[in-house]
Amino acid sequence: MFLLIIEDDILWYTKLEMMLYEIDASWTITCVENVSKAKLYLEDTIPDIIITDILLGNQTVFSLFENEDYRQIPVIFMTVSDDELFYNHSKDIFDSFYLIKPFHKLSLKSVIDKTLAQSKRRLSRNAKGLSVRGARNEKIDLKVQDIVSIESEKNYCIIKTVKNQYAMRASLTQLLQELEPELLQIHKTYLVNKKHITKVSVTKNEVWTEIGSLPIGRKYKSNVMDFLTENKLN
Repeated sequence: MFLLIIEDDILWYTKLEMMLYEIDASWTITCVENVSKAKLYLEDTIPDIIITDILLGNQTVFSLFENEDYRQIPVIFMTVSDDELFYNHSKDIFDSFYLIKPFHKLSLKSVIDKTLAQSKRRLSRNAKGLSVRGARNEKIDLKVQDIVSIESEKNYCIIKTVKNQYAMRASLTQLLQELEPELLQIHKTYLVNKKHITKVSVTKNEVWTEIGSLPIGRKYKSNVMDFLTENKLN
C-alpha cells in the first residue's frame, strides 16, 4: 500500500513514520512538507491514503482538495488545533477521517482500517467491471471477465483486454478492492484475471495469459501458490 504524508514538522513525521511501519512494514511511505510538493507527487502517483496535517506553515491543506481528482483519494486529517471550523471543513472530503494530535499507534491503525473498509464498501456497491475511456474519449464499460491484466504505471493503471488496452487514473489497490476475487495480485505492479491464466511457472516466477507473461513478485508468490492449489493448474 502507498501512503502519502503531508507534514512540515520533522519530529512528528518521524514519529508517524515509525508508527506506520510498526503497523505494517511493507507499506511504501512518502513524505512532503507542503501543498506544492504534494501536488508534484500526485501528478505521478496516486496513493491509497493521504495522511496530512491541516496547518502547514501559514496555510491549510484544504486548498489541495480543490482539485476534484484528489478528492477521490481517502484522507486522514490530523491537527493539534481544536478549531471546529477545521473539522467541519474536513467533512467536505468524502472519504476522510480526523485525528487530534498527539494520538496512539492503535488510534492511527483503527482509522486506517476504517478508511480502507469504507473505501471497499463504496467500491463494492459498483457493478463488477470498470468504466474507461476509449481513443476518442468515449465511455466504455468493461466487464470483469474481459479484463486480462492490470499494470500500475505512475499515477495510472493500464487495463489490458485481449484486443485493447486502456489507461485509468486509479491506484492498483483500489482496483483490486473493486474487482476481487476475480483478479489476483501477483506483483506490486500487476494484477491478473484468474480466468485468463493459462500457465504458471513457479521456478521462472512467471504467469502466462493469452496476451503474454507477467512476473511473480516474491512478496506475492503465496497468492499464486494458493491459486495453484485451488485450481490444480500446471
